[in-house]
Amino acid sequence: MEGTRLEQMRQTVSIFISQSVAVGDQVGIVEFNTKAYKLASLTTIQDDSDRTNLLNKLPTKAHDSTCIGCGLEMAITVLKEQGVSAAGGNIIVFTDGEENQKPMVKDVADEVVQKLVVVDAIYYTTSGNADLEQLVEDTNGVWFYGDMADITQILGAFQSLASPNDGDVFTETFKVHSSSFSVDKYSTYTGSVTIDSTVGNQTLFSFTWSQYNIAINVELEHPSGCTYSTKPSITTNSCPGHPLAEINAEFEFVEFPLPGTATVGLWKYYVSTSSAYSQVVTATVTSAASSKQIQPIVVSSGLDQTDVGTGQAIVVYAQVSQGFSPVLGAQVFASIGTPDGGETSIELYDAGAAPDVRLNDGVYSRYFTGYTSPGRYSVEVTVSSTDSNPYLQSPGSRAALNVGTVNSQGNVVLNPNAGKYVSRAPSGGVENFTRIVTNGGFSYTGKPISGDKFPPSRILDLFVEQNDVYSWSDGLTLSFTAPGSDYDDGKASKYDLRYTINNVSKLLDNFDSCLPINETFVKSGNLTAPSVAGSKENFVVLPLLFGHADKITIAFAIRAFDQSNNVADPSNVAPTTFFVDPPPGSAHAFKASWIVSLTTFLLLSFIM
Repeated sequence: MEGTRLEQMRQTVSIFISQSVAVGDQVGIVEFNTKAYKLASLTTIQDDSDRTNLLNKLPTKAHDSTCIGCGLEMAITVLKEQGVSAAGGNIIVFTDGEENQKPMVKDVADEVVQKLVVVDAIYYTTSGNADLEQLVEDTNGVWFYGDMADITQILGAFQSLASPNDGDVFTETFKVHSSSFSVDKYSTYTGSVTIDSTVGNQTLFSFTWSQYNIAINVELEHPSGCTYSTKPSITTNSCPGHPLAEINAEFEFVEFPLPGTATVGLWKYYVSTSSAYSQVVTATVTSAASSKQIQPIVVSSGLDQTDVGTGQAIVVYAQVSQGFSPVLGAQVFASIGTPDGGETSIELYDAGAAPDVRLNDGVYSRYFTGYTSPGRYSVEVTVSSTDSNPYLQSPGSRAALNVGTVNSQGNVVLNPNAGKYVSRAPSGGVENFTRIVTNGGFSYTGKPISGDKFPPSRILDLFVEQNDVYSWSDGLTLSFTAPGSDYDDGKASKYDLRYTINNVSKLLDNFDSCLPINETFVKSGNLTAPSVAGSKENFVVLPLLFGHADKITIAFAIRAFDQSNNVADPSNVAPTTFFVDPPPGSAHAFKASWIVSLTTFLLLSFIM
């Protein structure tokens, strides 16, 4: 292991111990190479001296051999040292994933599972270790991947693992800023952070630098204009309590723990280096709830799977809420790190279109298919209001609109009380905020992507309604969200729209045998020219209705094709009651079927 990597490992672990581990938590340290060594017994964190003692025991020398199995066995021994069961303990394995000394992970996996511990893993390379990933899964743990070229995601992984999982949002620490940037020699970088009113307690500004034990210079500007600085000698416009900066030159980080509740507003920071060396700097800001009287804005995120094969898409999702109210209209992006060190970003939506299940419930999601190669991928979600106008949705029923059920015979029974979905009124705007969450990673184990392998996504929000119950010839309007060429990315090439009359179940059982809607029956829209994914599609159609009178149940389903003829699964079935004759008792009541028959007769007479 090269020296720089060891330094980065020491740096990230030191920040975990110094900043992320809560008072009252217990931490022990085990090192493993040819065999495992206990560096520190379980230590209850009570004050900074406990943290310092642990930092002093971190490894200072790298080794070539790796025995992860040895490390797991020693960790269990440390957990049991105080005469208690290891059950319920957490073991965090920080590793490149490689192992070349016995016992291997697979040799000790059964024993570890039996001890009822939770094994989490943080990988800093893309080297595969299927046995460790399986052990993480079997113990209900989570694994992360972060490239050492940018340690922000590794720092985020440690913070995520240190977060309490008791559901109490008032004891949780939220990441409100995370950035990595280069500072050239003798230059200054400027950044900014918004502290919203739902957070502010235990606010910590933390900065790391990449090389040499020469501290960077940081000035932190309060929203009022006063300044905290790493330079204790500033005399003009310094904030009360200056200096707050705590510099750790050995582990190359500096932190500003703000007293009390941080002031709401825009904070700025200025990072410079007075040395003749450029630095790669990370800036991280965390904060806890400002008061138990104010619910903080909370983000939880995840993946639908962690092991993806050829032809599969992975779903990234994030739930944004404040108390019981979903936050709507936020900007939600997932940053996905690739095995080759690259990064790509996708925007998540709460639009009710696949993979999003329900419109306006505060859950944002998106498919990801941009695999660059087999290996590990990291995921970090950022939610903000920078360029949007988010608002809270008033609490209400989260139940989905039930348009019908499928009975034991496989037939659709319509719900007579179902109507069009009506969104609840917004209950208020949301101030500017940012939340950042580091997810567990995922592995792509499939073949390198070549050609078009992914179909359009399944349409989930098809809706139909009659345009005018007094005029059957005005037809019906169908609306849905456009899928893409590859799930929800790009643009499909055509739609296949089909319908049934008084036989809704047929669309579920045998879509291909149902009546097709071709361009002859389309009064508005073009089935061969889909819009870009995420756009709202609207079609006006008038199907053949010969022989039908009074009212009928007409149902539609649709699917999309891409340019390579990959086809999506048929959509949800959208039924409606279609009045061929106007509703009884209306002034417009007349026999539309008679007009249809007369028109047919006249046409036949003309031909004769």
